[in-house]
Amino acid sequence: MSNPLSPVGYAVPVAIEQIIFKHKYNIYYKCILCWNRYFTLTKINNKWLLKFNDKEDEDGKKYKIDTTKTKEDMIKTLLKLGISDKVYFKLELINLDNNVVILKKTLYSLKSLIEFIYDTEDNLNGITFEK
Repeated sequence: MSNPLSPVGYAVPVAIEQIIFKHKYNIYYKCILCWNRYFTLTKINNKWLLKFNDKEDEDGKKYKIDTTKTKEDMIKTLLKLGISDKVYFKLELINLDNNVVILKKTLYSLKSLIEFIYDTEDNLNGITFEK
C-alpha cells in the first residue's frame, strides 16, 4: 500500500528551444537597370528585426515585429510600414556565421516574398551550422 504522506509528483512544462543557424534575408527591389537594397529581415529572440537599407546608424529605420504574426498579418504590417507591393523583389538568404549567400530568388509580389520566407523558416528549423 502506498504511503499517503509521500510527496506528489508534478509535471512542469519546459520550453523547447528551437535550434537554427544565424541567417538574414536581404531584400532588394528592381529599378530600371539594377537592384537596390530595400530592407533586411533577421529573426532575433522571437522578433523579426526589419532594417531599411541595412544601416546600423541613425539614418536606417529599424522595427521589431513579433514572429507570432500570421503571413497575412505580416504582409499588412509591412504595407503599413511603407513597403510597396508593386515591385519585383530579389531575396538573398545569408548565413551570418560565414557571410555566405546560400540562396537567391526573385519574387513578384510582397505576398509571394513573405510566403517564401515563412516556408523557408519552417524548413530551416533544427538546422545548425558548424565550421
